[in-house]
Amino acid sequence: MQKVYPNILTIITTYHCTAACEECCFECSPKLKARLSFQQISEFLKESREALGSKVKGVVFTGGECFTLGDDLVRAVGVAHNLGYNVRCVSNGSWAKTPEKASHIMKAMRDAGLNELNISTGDNHQAWVPFDIVLNAIGAASANSINSIIVVEGYRESNFKIGDVYNNRRFQNLQRRATDSENFGSVGVMNNIWIPMHLHANVTQQQKYYVTAEQANLAKGCDNVLTTLGLNPYGQVIDCCGLTMEYIDSMKLGTYRNGTLKEMFNKQFNDFMKIWLWVDGPEKILYFASTLNHQINFPVTISHPCQACVELYKNPIVRETLQKNYEKVVPEIMLKYSIKLERTNAERKIELSY
Repeated sequence: MQKVYPNILTIITTYHCTAACEECCFECSPKLKARLSFQQISEFLKESREALGSKVKGVVFTGGECFTLGDDLVRAVGVAHNLGYNVRCVSNGSWAKTPEKASHIMKAMRDAGLNELNISTGDNHQAWVPFDIVLNAIGAASANSINSIIVVEGYRESNFKIGDVYNNRRFQNLQRRATDSENFGSVGVMNNIWIPMHLHANVTQQQKYYVTAEQANLAKGCDNVLTTLGLNPYGQVIDCCGLTMEYIDSMKLGTYRNGTLKEMFNKQFNDFMKIWLWVDGPEKILYFASTLNHQINFPVTISHPCQACVELYKNPIVRETLQKNYEKVVPEIMLKYSIKLERTNAERKIELSY
């Protein structure tokens, strides 16, 4: 069968973090020590280029806090850049204690080839990293021609909202400076739905963000699975970078060894569930299961596809229902897979032409 190729590599460098956010999707903290070595990262990036060719366009370094890798991160960014990848880092910005320190680090990253910096912030993050430090990081990135985005935790109970970024005088000045000069990297901001990772978490959304059963039936496929390939800090190859990936064993293809990547990449296409996820998405599959078994009620608290995905893999009643009935949809899903693959390849060719 024709395969959809990943367009991005996600390197989860470490689960060690300078923060311990209450609802961190990977439950990172200063206590966790697992991390990838520079050699593991470098070999994976090089083999990805050899095995997948020019189809992969970008590399994302994340964590945990990827900047705790120090010089190893700078070197890894350099390897990715020299291989022709667009390079992004996702961080909490804790390393930007002063504008001077932030500038020193961003200059090294610019010289290594970093294209974009994403900084996460919000109530959870700001218990550990004040917003002024975030602005130090963003300002230094922009001054070194690195595009940057502030990503704000989005949930109803949060005190710090995306509007607080837009209304911040210092942020306004940074954004104005970036707009007025082509020598500065862009400065942006976006909201990211923050989901509860623990049973009694005080994290909810406005009603309009919750997916109803009717909306789930109209949902589109998941564009994380199959189109992402990466490594987690334990050296396992992952084919999803979703928020609940670490809770789903099937999203790990095996421990990476140099020379094994192509075999692992091909293996995932023997898993019909991943093809189904890419085509229909977890919400629609969960809705399908609910129509077949009266014991399954479509949850009223899903505001993010990753929550539905966990339900598919971890709820034994849902799993059993799908295992008994998936063959009914195989012909339809494989047809839809072919159509989506053709459309995806066409869209990627258009992007390359610009």
